[in-house]
Amino acid sequence: MDGVFLPDFGLGTGIAVWGFRACASGHGKCPPVARGFDEAFGERGPEALADIMQLVRIFGSAGRRQISIAMPGCGRMTADELSMAAMLAAAQAGHSDERDAHATWLFGCRPQPHVGDVVDRIAQLFAEYELQMDRPDVTVEVLDTPLAHVPPALVALEGGRA
Repeated sequence: MDGVFLPDFGLGTGIAVWGFRACASGHGKCPPVARGFDEAFGERGPEALADIMQLVRIFGSAGRRQISIAMPGCGRMTADELSMAAMLAAAQAGHSDERDAHATWLFGCRPQPHVGDVVDRIAQLFAEYELQMDRPDVTVEVLDTPLAHVPPALVALEGGRA
């Protein structure tokens, strides 16, 4: 998406998206990523990164649509990353209906109830460390009609364009 940049949504959102991208692209255990999470969360850095890795794995195994992500380090955000950021911001603000609407959009189906628990845990941990998740101005409409099955996957886009 042109004109939508990661720094526009604050440090908390930036760290969450950076961690999601790193985990989704196979670099979640990369020393600079681990060090960054240690700096942001202290001794709870590995826990924060593990929670994001768990969310990535759930998307990869249970989702019915491909999630588009930009490459780690890219300043631009994809539409799916905006929805993910809105999902985390809604969870941090205690808006479970909005969190669930974004999760449903991202999964392409209603996700299992434990997905909300994982998202809430990530949002809570960020809040404990005063890492506010700024809500992007994104809305989703959840339809009751299921989408056709799409093989689960995460897609990294070169240059961050959706």
